[in-house]
Amino acid sequence: DLGRFDEDDDKVANTFDPQTAAKTETLYLVARYDAPFGELKMTTGHREVETAVHLDLDGTTAGVHGAHGAGDMEQDSIELQLTTSLFNDRLDLVVGGLYFKEDAMASDFTSGTTGPGVPALGVSAVYWGDQEVESVGLYTQGTFEINDVSNLTLGIRYSEDDKTLIQRAGYSTASPYDSVKAMGANIVDPRPVIAAPCLNGAD
Repeated sequence: DLGRFDEDDDKVANTFDPQTAAKTETLYLVARYDAPFGELKMTTGHREVETAVHLDLDGTTAGVHGAHGAGDMEQDSIELQLTTSLFNDRLDLVVGGLYFKEDAMASDFTSGTTGPGVPALGVSAVYWGDQEVESVGLYTQGTFEINDVSNLTLGIRYSEDDKTLIQRAGYSTASPYDSVKAMGANIVDPRPVIAAPCLNGAD
């Protein structure tokens, strides 16, 4: 019944201004060196992404479900590769290795509220997650010319991934706009679940 306005199911309402924001920074570099024994190539990159959301999810004038969250992700990678030809150019060989690392954090809380400064209606559900990924890989591939019309290609790759995910969830009776209290001391799990400031009024 909260979703009905004059019996028009196509009508929705925002009890506060919804906002979403994302900031992305990407750096990328490819370097090549022609050595007497072949070509050396390095590919490296760095990426950062920051996100923020402040949304009225219930779509009614009651203002019973707002969602407020933040995310932060950082990636680094590097790959080294050697390509060369042997046996009078009958064998094309590539050998390489790569390293990748990612750190990501996401946190959010929901609120029953009619706008900034209005206390939560009951409790706020809060969530915090932290993920770390580390990957190392080695590979090689060779193509041998058997004759003018036939080639033989063989390759092998080894990779090792280490992934860790920590999650926390709970609730708070503090005002959702008091981010320190709602995400810190008053949460069921004493570990703080958010490091971002309140997103209401964010640029």
